[in-house]
Amino acid sequence: LNVHISDPSTLIPFNSPLDLWARKSQSSIYLPERVFPMLPREIVRSLSIEPFKSVDKSSRHLPLKPINNTITYSVKLSKEGNISDYNFKLTSCPKVVKLTYQMCEELLEPYIKPNSKLPKKEYGSILHKIYCMAKDHYKWRLSQGMIEFHVPKLQLSVLELGSLIKLNENNNLYKNSYFLVSECMIMAGRASAMFARENNIPIPYRRQLPPTEISSEDMKIITEIKNGKELSKNDFVFFKNLKYFESGEYVGKPSHHWAMGLDCYTRSTSPIRRYADLLVQRNIKSFLTERKFDFDETFLSSQLPAYNECLDRIKKLQTKSLRYWTLTYMSRQSPDKKYMATVLDFNELYGGYEVFINELTVYALLKTPLAIECGSEVSTVVAELNPLLNRLVLGTDDFPSHG
Repeated sequence: LNVHISDPSTLIPFNSPLDLWARKSQSSIYLPERVFPMLPREIVRSLSIEPFKSVDKSSRHLPLKPINNTITYSVKLSKEGNISDYNFKLTSCPKVVKLTYQMCEELLEPYIKPNSKLPKKEYGSILHKIYCMAKDHYKWRLSQGMIEFHVPKLQLSVLELGSLIKLNENNNLYKNSYFLVSECMIMAGRASAMFARENNIPIPYRRQLPPTEISSEDMKIITEIKNGKELSKNDFVFFKNLKYFESGEYVGKPSHHWAMGLDCYTRSTSPIRRYADLLVQRNIKSFLTERKFDFDETFLSSQLPAYNECLDRIKKLQTKSLRYWTLTYMSRQSPDKKYMATVLDFNELYGGYEVFINELTVYALLKTPLAIECGSEVSTVVAELNPLLNRLVLGTDDFPSHG
C-alpha cells in the first residue's frame, strides 16, 4: 500500500515566518460556523494534492498551481494484517484522480455488496484491494486490544450567520469510504512511528493512557469489548464512561496508545492542518535526504507541553461550539418533537438520569419519576432548553416537564 502525503516543507522552511505562524496556530480549527485554517488559504491550496488545472489569470488570488511534492509511505502487511515491512521516499504525483466520498462508495459497492446493482467501473478494483488491506489491518488491531466502538459523530453546518443550520445525514451512507481513508491514515502514522523508532529520529509520538476512574465492573465490560467480543446491550457503558477516558497526547518517546491497541503510533498524514504532523514529516525527510535534523529531543521537551495544552483548548472549543449549535437547532424544532435517548446512569446531584440522544449525539439530563433501567432506550421530549446557558433537560412522554 502506498500512501502519498503532501510535503509542505518544500514551501515552509523550519523556523521561517510561515513555520512560526503554523507553530503558533498548532492546528486548523473546525467549527460549525467557520473553519480557521492553520496556514493561509492560498498556501493550503498550492500544497494540496490536486489534479493539474490551468491558472485563471483573472483571479484575484495568488496564482499558485498545485506542486504535488509528496512523501510516500509504503507498507506491506503479513497474512495476519500486521505491518511486516515499510519504506519511505520522496516522490511527486503528476497524475491525480480526485474522488468524493460518495464517488468512492459507489466504486466500492459492486465489490462489497453481492447484490449491488451498480456496475464495476475503473478504479473500483484498486480501491477494493486497498479496502481489503485496511480491513486486514483493522482486524489485526482488534487482536491487539483495540476498542471496537464507533462513537457517532454529528456533522452540522451553520450558514447565513446562524439563520440556517443543516445536519449532514450522509455519514452512514459513506461508511466504507470513510473507513478506507481512516485506516490507511492509521497505517501510515503507525509506519512513521516504527520508522522513527528504528532509526532514532526525534518526532512527537502519540500516547493514550488507560482510564483510571472507571468502576471495576464497567472496566470489565470495556476490556471484553477491547478483546473483540460482540457489542451487546452493555455498549451504553462506553457512552457513560467516555468522560473518564484519557485524552491522547504528544510525547517525545514511543509510547503505548490504549484505545488503538498500538505500542507505537504517531500522526503524520495531515501536515497542512496539524503542526505536529509537519514536525514528523520534517525529520523523516531530513533522514531520507541525509541532512541534519530540523529539531532534536530538547526542542520537543520544551515545546510538547504547550502543544498539548493548545490542542486541548482547541478540542474544548470545537466541542462547545458543536453543542451550542446543536442545542440551537433543537430550539428551532417543534416543541412536541420526540428524541430517542439511551439512559446511561442516575445522577444524584442533579436528581435525574444522564442520557445520550442518539440522532444528535448530545448528552442531556432526563427528569422523570419513573424508574428506568440503565441501558434502556426511551422516547423523550424537551422540557428545558437554553443554548447560551448550555442547559438541556428532557422529560418522558408521560411526564414532559417533571421536576
